[in-house]
Amino acid sequence: MLYSGNEQSQQHNPGVNNNLGAVTATTGQKAAFIILIIVTLGLFYFYKISTRNNLRRQQIKINESASGIDIQLNKRFDTLTKLVDATKSQMKFDKEVLENITAYRSGGNQINVNEKQKMLSNMQRGINIAFEAYPNIGADTSIRALMNESIMIEKEIAASRRLYNAEVTRFNQEIYTFPKNVVAEKEQISGIPLFVANEQVREDVKIDLNI
Repeated sequence: MLYSGNEQSQQHNPGVNNNLGAVTATTGQKAAFIILIIVTLGLFYFYKISTRNNLRRQQIKINESASGIDIQLNKRFDTLTKLVDATKSQMKFDKEVLENITAYRSGGNQINVNEKQKMLSNMQRGINIAFEAYPNIGADTSIRALMNESIMIEKEIAASRRLYNAEVTRFNQEIYTFPKNVVAEKEQISGIPLFVANEQVREDVKIDLNI
């Protein structure tokens, strides 16, 4: 059935009042909303502070592990120096060995760990070459004891490296994953490289006690 224009308008007029009043919220609802915002911001701030403190503690543990490596390197230097001093009068050492001893002593804590490792590796090779040239010197009890001590210290250095790398790996895994990466970026915390021995250090130490 067809309708005229006026009839069609009347058919589609729902007769509903569309004059809506203003939206209002009760005082309790407003208070709940404000409390929700405060709690949310408080939780975020607490998480940020907690995460930052945790990352700082991990950095301290990594520094302690690095210090452990440095301590072991210094012990190794002392042992190698004793070996050189104990046999210097009976052996002819390479000039580089003696130069490394002097440089290590004068450099002190200013020499970084990698440089110390390189120096000690050069010292060790020079000592090994000298012992090969003078095989009978190895029969000395005190010298053999120093050589055994050097081997034990090298094992301790390897253990310190593993501890350091474990701490660094754990730290890097945390700062590069969400949501801690957000806090790390905000605090300008960067990843820490693993301790990787260079080729010279990997070949070191090879002390043959069967001399």
